Amino acid sequence: MKEINLLIYGKDAKTNAAARTLKKSPLLNKIYCTRNFNLEQLEVIDIQHKNYKEQSKLFAESGINLILLLDDKAICDGAGEIFKKDDIAVIGVNKTFAQLETSKIFAKKFMEKYGIEHAKVLSDKFEKYPQILKFNGFCKGEMCTQIINSKTEKDSAIAGTDRDDSFLEEFIDGDKISITTYTTGGTYTNFGPVKIDSNISYLPATLNANQKLKLNVFLCKLEYALNLEDADFDGFITSNLIWENQNWVVTDFKVNLNDTAAESILTNLKSDLMDILLTGTNPEYKEPQSATIEIYTENANINKTIILPQTSNVEINFEDVRFSGQTILIDGKKIFTISTCSPNPIEVLKNFAQDIKIN
Repeated sequence: MKEINLLIYGKDAKTNAAARTLKKSPLLNKIYCTRNFNLEQLEVIDIQHKNYKEQSKLFAESGINLILLLDDKAICDGAGEIFKKDDIAVIGVNKTFAQLETSKIFAKKFMEKYGIEHAKVLSDKFEKYPQILKFNGFCKGEMCTQIINSKTEKDSAIAGTDRDDSFLEEFIDGDKISITTYTTGGTYTNFGPVKIDSNISYLPATLNANQKLKLNVFLCKLEYALNLEDADFDGFITSNLIWENQNWVVTDFKVNLNDTAAESILTNLKSDLMDILLTGTNPEYKEPQSATIEIYTENANINKTIILPQTSNVEINFEDVRFSGQTILIDGKKIFTISTCSPNPIEVLKNFAQDIKIN
């Protein structure tokens, strides 16, 4: 078997969690990252100021033969197709199916074609509130949705945007879950489901018998649709769902691991993640529940000194930050996520968060 030299391509908290998990795998010969996560056994490759073609040449020259593509923009830009031209295998959705995230119109047509329940688009004249104002394209780091509670708010929100790809969608409220489907070689593997509650996610989500049944129905429809559409890639599709009228309704897709949900999954994962990615085997989890909480600061783009409580029970996964001893340069208001796996994970994380000092 050819030795696997893996590059984990990304810079956020879920990439940090994946790197921590994958460095435990005996199936890998060498692991590279595109950002310094302060983890042993990982070598950092500097891709700053390089386009995708230049990056690909660098990766090939470094002996990398497999890339786990976890950067949202790179996936949506079709970077995976460029890397494959240099004979590097890629785990990441291709540019065509990245439209499930970058084009809500593409996603809705896809769901309508295969009878998948989804939030409906509203006409401008629809006056039942609340409603959701959304933008069609990829909007990483921008406000992608806005809750509208009145006609006055709607008129103001539409007039106040300089984008011409906005549309209105029905507001749905109910239990929220995230379910990640991984496909490789025509095999479908489902992680989760993860319960989403504001900035907290936890696994496993507690579902009743009807919710479990309807979730299986949805997953069968999704797999059937991807098969018929010839989705010939290895990669993740995460479906964000809300329970309404005894059915799971899709609010949106993410063509990647889903932020905090990913950390909850990886913290709880008992199986070798690399084995799952290579073979599509079903994941096994630890017995306790896992949870993840996002930690924010009031201001972005400033130097902060972070003093963390000393414990081995909580995993810290940094967002897009740079390290200088205990001081970090913050590129966004979200600094990191904290995750744990225990019988009472929310309580453990909240106690931990109270003792974090950010100066």
